[in-house]
Amino acid sequence: MIARNVLVSQNRKRTARRFRLHSELKESRDYADEITPERIVIAKEEYERVMQSILDLPPRARAAFQFHRFDNLTYQEIADRMCISKESVKELMHRALVRIAMEMDTDE
Repeated sequence: MIARNVLVSQNRKRTARRFRLHSELKESRDYADEITPERIVIAKEEYERVMQSILDLPPRARAAFQFHRFDNLTYQEIADRMCISKESVKELMHRALVRIAMEMDTDE
């Protein structure tokens, strides 16, 4: 009885997963592109653009962004530190992220 149940269970599993239609995964490794001097220069320029866009944020938005992204504070901890509501922190973060994204898109 137990053997029968095991066989039925295995059959259901194979049917549900369409066992025979699957092909085995072949071991393949996707290696990252080679790090070239050009890629290093591009990355450094991108880093400088991001950092400048953070520095260009309005003071309160910059402070909230830095507390969250660099100091790893929660929104509630930032709210307590800045003496504002958690919702205000959310709004400051949203504005900061939108502004950074816009500056990164326009500088290209």
